[in-house]
Amino acid sequence: MQTRAWQRGFTLVEVLVALVVAMVVLLPLQSLFSLGLRAGALAENTSRALLLAESGLELYRARLHLVPGEDIEQIDSRYERRFKVQLWDFLPQPQDASLRPYLVTVSVLWSEGPRQRNITLSALMSGAAE
Repeated sequence: MQTRAWQRGFTLVEVLVALVVAMVVLLPLQSLFSLGLRAGALAENTSRALLLAESGLELYRARLHLVPGEDIEQIDSRYERRFKVQLWDFLPQPQDASLRPYLVTVSVLWSEGPRQRNITLSALMSGAAE
């Protein structure tokens, strides 16, 4: 039985060249894919930290009496939320004022691999005078 040229298949050199070309194309794609996954995880963690900071501000917004000071709480063993309340004395306040302005700052910290990341939000709020 005779073998025709088109029935012989590929030579070893052709197969090796095809593998090298495939590697040259696929390796950068794999790098891009892993970079995209890391960026997606960072965006998800940053969004969650922002939500935690916003909800922390809302916790203090709901309080009638604000007391200057600092507080720290751990959330999900991944995030740390820090609160800081300080009297905002930008303008002189009359002695008979029933409300006082306070600067409330909420910071959310978390680790992303070897890097420490944080988000900080601040708001002016009024609270009952002490």
